[in-house]
Amino acid sequence: MVKFARPRMIQGQFGTTFYSSGTIDPLITLPTAATADFLSGRGILSVDRRNDQFYVDSAGNKVQDQLHYMTHDYIDLRDLMKDQHCMDDVTINVQRLRENPLISSGYNLPPGNGIEETLLFVLGDLSLDTVADIDVEEFAKAGFAPVAHTIPTTLRDMSGTSLPFQVLYREVRRYMPDNSQTYFSTNQIGSFANVTGDPTSATTSFCGNLVMTSRTIGGYPDLIVGPGITVIRVVSAYLADRGIQAISGNNVLDVPANQFSFLSARLAFTMPALQFNVVGTQREMTDTEIATYYSNILVNQQSEL
Repeated sequence: MVKFARPRMIQGQFGTTFYSSGTIDPLITLPTAATADFLSGRGILSVDRRNDQFYVDSAGNKVQDQLHYMTHDYIDLRDLMKDQHCMDDVTINVQRLRENPLISSGYNLPPGNGIEETLLFVLGDLSLDTVADIDVEEFAKAGFAPVAHTIPTTLRDMSGTSLPFQVLYREVRRYMPDNSQTYFSTNQIGSFANVTGDPTSATTSFCGNLVMTSRTIGGYPDLIVGPGITVIRVVSAYLADRGIQAISGNNVLDVPANQFSFLSARLAFTMPALQFNVVGTQREMTDTEIATYYSNILVNQQSEL
C-alpha cells in the first residue's frame, strides 16, 4: 500500500539558438566556419531566460562537423533516491515559442536536405558537463541504439541511452525549405556568387521559409526515479551540406549542379526557445521498483559514464 502520494511538477526552459554556416564558396561541400550561440536581448525570438547550456567537445567546439550542435540541462532529483520515492503517471508537455525555425539567410541550398531537431528526456545523469567527446548526431536514435564516445581511447556506450524505457521522451522533427516561398535571380532577388563564382552561369535561389515535414514522438514516461533527468536538444543543419549538388551521374556528359560549381551558399536560422513541464505523482516505490530501477539500471549507468 502506498503511504505517501502528492502531485509534483518540474519546469524548465531552453533558450533560443542561432546557427550560421557562413559563406560556402563554389565547389565547397561543407561550411568551414559554422557558428552557433544563444540569442538574447531584443528581437522577436530572443529570450534571456534559459536553463540549458551548450555541449562543448574536448577541442572547444560547439558545432560538430560544421553541422551539429547540442544544448542540455540536468534536473537534480536526488531527493527521490534519498527517500526511495518516484514520480508515477508522468506526463511531459512541451511548449515552443514558434513551431518552426526562422530562416534569416538561405540561398543556393541543396535539394533534399533539411534541418533535424531532436529533443530528449533521459532518465539519469549523462554527465554531459564532463564527458569530453560524444557524437551528438547519434542522439537522434537514443533508445534504439546507444550513443558512443568518438575518441577511440575512451570509446564506450552511454548506457543511459541504450535501454528504451530510460528514454522518457523522444521527439525528432525535420524542417525543409518551403518551395512556395523560394525566390530566384535576377528578377526577384540578386545573385550570390561570391568572389570565386560566376553569377552568369547559374540562377540563385533564395529560401524564404521553413516548414516541418516530419515529426516522430516516442518514449516511456511512466515512472521517474533519482538521481535526475538529462534533457537534450540536438540540431543538425544538414541543409548546409552541399554534397548532393556535387554528385554527377555515370554519363560522360553529366556534371555537378551549376549552383554548386558557380555560386556560393549560406544557411542561417534561429531555433526558437521552448518550455517543458514534467507532471506526475510523487509516491513511495515498491520493493520491485527499487530493485529494477536502482539496483540494475542506475548503478550500471553510473559505473559506465
